[in-house]
Amino acid sequence: MSHLYDQFSDNIFYANTLSGADPDDVKALYVAYHNQCVDLSTYTGLNYLSYAFSVIDCAGLARQQELRHFSCSNSSLSKKQGLISLLQQNRSLAELTINQLSLPAEDAALISGFAELRYLTVSDTAMTAVPGGWSLLSQLQELTLEAQPLTQLPDELGSLAALTALSLKQCRFSKVPDVIGQLSALKTLDLSDNPIRELPESMARLTALEEIDLSGCQLASLPEWLTDLPALKKVNVRNNPFTDLPPALKKLKSKLKVDLKDKALYDSSAREKLMQKSGLVSGFADFGFKLMVIQKLMYEDKTLRPAFDVCEFVKKPENSHMDLESEQAYQVMPEVREYFQKLGIPQHLLADITELCADGGDDIYSQLAPRWSGSEDYFDMHSAQDIRHLPKLNVIESPFLTTSFCDEADAFDVEVIAL
Repeated sequence: MSHLYDQFSDNIFYANTLSGADPDDVKALYVAYHNQCVDLSTYTGLNYLSYAFSVIDCAGLARQQELRHFSCSNSSLSKKQGLISLLQQNRSLAELTINQLSLPAEDAALISGFAELRYLTVSDTAMTAVPGGWSLLSQLQELTLEAQPLTQLPDELGSLAALTALSLKQCRFSKVPDVIGQLSALKTLDLSDNPIRELPESMARLTALEEIDLSGCQLASLPEWLTDLPALKKVNVRNNPFTDLPPALKKLKSKLKVDLKDKALYDSSAREKLMQKSGLVSGFADFGFKLMVIQKLMYEDKTLRPAFDVCEFVKKPENSHMDLESEQAYQVMPEVREYFQKLGIPQHLLADITELCADGGDDIYSQLAPRWSGSEDYFDMHSAQDIRHLPKLNVIESPFLTTSFCDEADAFDVEVIAL
């Protein structure tokens, strides 16, 4: 979620609501799932612009000068254009988010020219550094570099004295980069889904650290110094191959967020709870809702195993007729749908879910319809009756919520946010 979203949420225009609007009133615009280019030429006073699964208007973007937020997820632009070069006139840009987009090194170097940039997210996009420029981003408060292979981090990163949040999720680090220990203002750190086997003692210097996410790593234990971090409030170590936990870590008992099966290593009540909740739930009233649950457990929390991979699925002899490059891949593939319909989900995993947040770019949807354009309503949710399977659920956020779903959800005292 954008850090600036609340400033514009009440006045965001969408591509299908621009007709008849006074250009001077359009300060925030969200363009999603559009194969046709939305002309920005008359909307030159934008402060907030977000693209998702759409074609970018390069000429219109180059005319913008007042943007404070720009985000782009899985969208396309002319190969002759560099995204950052198109944004250069926006000297007050405070938030930049880039997901699944080609970002050449010479274009990435221009990021350091945004002197007021506070929040930078680059996910599933190749960028190992801002050449010669990390030290110029001295006011950066939050940096996210996710889902990309990084062998190391530049030493310059240690000069980001204002950095309070750093995410390096799925960057394939086998060792925690030493420069992280220099980020003395850091409050949240996400190292999840990296093959990290141990935490270096240099991290003991992170005395401002409040939250650390180590889920999906390869930790067999945790260091004793972790208990001495004075500001630490939350430690997520779910889905690690623990064989035991150090006795001193019982001090962190209320702060630890671990899988129930791992918690059972040191907590007798957890062992009893796990035994009581060993049943499977496969019958869901709404398939779209079940998919949202599977996305969280299988592809985000990584607690529902094994993770389904449609590329491996089609290699099985009985599925040899399936073709991921054919027209059938633009629609929900019946064989994959049947697999997920029959899939049983352990009750103890459902019992711990507190919120569900769906997005059209989630892994689960590309497994079912690998070439889905996002325009069809394959994944709309109509019934909220399955909320009964999730006793701790508080929030549902999704672009696939129908009016009937929202009306039913009222009875369950769950906050529903239709995107």
